[in-house]
Amino acid sequence: YNCKEAELVPIPRYSLAPLEKLGSCHAGEISLYETEGLEDIIPGVGRLVVVRTPNSERVKSHTATGSMESLREVRFLAGLSDANICRVLGVCTAEQPPWTIIEYG
Repeated sequence: YNCKEAELVPIPRYSLAPLEKLGSCHAGEISLYETEGLEDIIPGVGRLVVVRTPNSERVKSHTATGSMESLREVRFLAGLSDANICRVLGVCTAEQPPWTIIEYG
């Protein structure tokens, strides 16, 4: 790909508290979370974020190459900057499966 990729901010899962599931599909789930202390890591972040988690079956079948491609896709999405697009704030990769953290609003 010839796209701008951004560095992903590592976000600890303990800074996120689940509120409600917003939806799901074959690729995974989207849920609303409240942040706790995330302002220290990402200045200007709101109290609410969206968390995208992959489907458990998808995680089991993912190879190392597939995981690298998924993170590359998230880095590309994090590089997008437009008033009409929610930005990717970071990822939780210290534990499996990885979570993508997206601004809410």
